[in-house]
Amino acid sequence: MAPSEELGTRLRYNAVQTLTSVIVVVDSNRVSGIDIGQLADYIAMAGFAQIHLDADTGTAPTILSLFRPSDQRPQGLSPWDESFLHSVYTTNQASVMQESAIKRGMFEQIGR
Repeated sequence: MAPSEELGTRLRYNAVQTLTSVIVVVDSNRVSGIDIGQLADYIAMAGFAQIHLDADTGTAPTILSLFRPSDQRPQGLSPWDESFLHSVYTTNQASVMQESAIKRGMFEQIGR
């Protein structure tokens, strides 16, 4: 092993996946009634954070509910979405504690 290579530990992953580009394919039949801003926010949230789109978001006010059955569609990124993205990009992705750090960051951001 070269001296510059790091080993993973119980606190840190030795490899982290990064995105350098994203290609998004949109089915125009599924986006009728959705404006370009809503679609762009949805794509940003799904693409930048590598979200599992079928995940249960519960009652969280999020753009991720854009394609779920509802009387009222979200108009754009909510403060919840913005705090999530901010927390994802300001936490250490190599830390095994990233998920809890994201949650803590969101509580701090939303609580302001």
